Amino acid sequence: MRAEAIESYVPDQWHHHAAKLKKWRETFASECVLAGFYDDLEAGAQKYLDPICDFSAIVRFLVPRLLLGANPVHRPRRPAPSG
Repeated sequence: MRAEAIESYVPDQWHHHAAKLKKWRETFASECVLAGFYDDLEAGAQKYLDPICDFSAIVRFLVPRLLLGANPVHRPRRPAPSG
């Protein structure tokens, strides 16, 4: 995902994260930085994991059925940073 897309996706108060991601991509090259969205993990663990495996150059593996949907992913306990 392009850094510009990240900047347009995140809420206004989170733009410092998008700026950091953009800086990382400029420093390490885009193909060396993988960004993921927590919402995607909640939507589907396997679909979220596969690109991580590909990016890391490891063999894809299945998320154990026992874990799929059994334990929902928890939201962070800290509130989002304000302004």
